[in-house]
Amino acid sequence: MTNFSRFLDSAKRTGQALSEKGQEVSMSGMSVFGIKILTRYGKARELRELIHFAELAGKAGAAFAVKSAFYDSKSCCCEFELLPNLQREPELAATLLECAMASISQFAWIDGAVYHGGAYRDVDDNV
Repeated sequence: MTNFSRFLDSAKRTGQALSEKGQEVSMSGMSVFGIKILTRYGKARELRELIHFAELAGKAGAAFAVKSAFYDSKSCCCEFELLPNLQREPELAATLLECAMASISQFAWIDGAVYHGGAYRDVDDNV
């Protein structure tokens, strides 16, 4: 049995295993490509998705239009705070929507709809 296996067994026995609301990342918010990102319960998967989104938006030259991205772990949905009147910039809005579709599992968009995108996944993800 490895040290990691012993740690997991011990955590399960003592009730320290991760719960739904257990914080997986102690720093659950930061700024990436100028976008303030935050996850309610510090879930690693959500933080990876937000970082990936910010990276895609930054590389596309569209990050300036995103003030913040908040992944609500409770509702499993990401919400964006975007520049006002983004609907008047259809190309910019389309670029950001494409970035979100490529990186965020579930998110609310400016048209009021909730979209299901292609989440960033690691080889070990079971989600």
